[in-house]
Amino acid sequence: MEQREIAEAARHDAVTTGKIVQKLESLGLVRRDKGQRSRRGQAVVLTEAGVAKLAALHPAIERVQERLMEVFPPAEREGVLRMLTRLARAEPAGGQPLPVDRK
Repeated sequence: MEQREIAEAARHDAVTTGKIVQKLESLGLVRRDKGQRSRRGQAVVLTEAGVAKLAALHPAIERVQERLMEVFPPAEREGVLRMLTRLARAEPAGGQPLPVDRK
């Protein structure tokens, strides 16, 4: 995936995304390759260490998701997940990401 696409998906600006990718790269979790889609783009690729770290995180992610969903009756959980997915994908008019207060 190109770094620009990661920035768009995460709703971060290019500078913030670049810093995050640089940190992950310094930890040996990703590497940057020449992008396939554009001359200037950079593809961000998981290293073997990155794949292993991601696999190790999956159980913790699942536990957090289960704890968050516990507050909803089982019959409502699928609907809640659908609404959260819609909310995560939503963009206001003009296509600009929603502002995030990081204080």
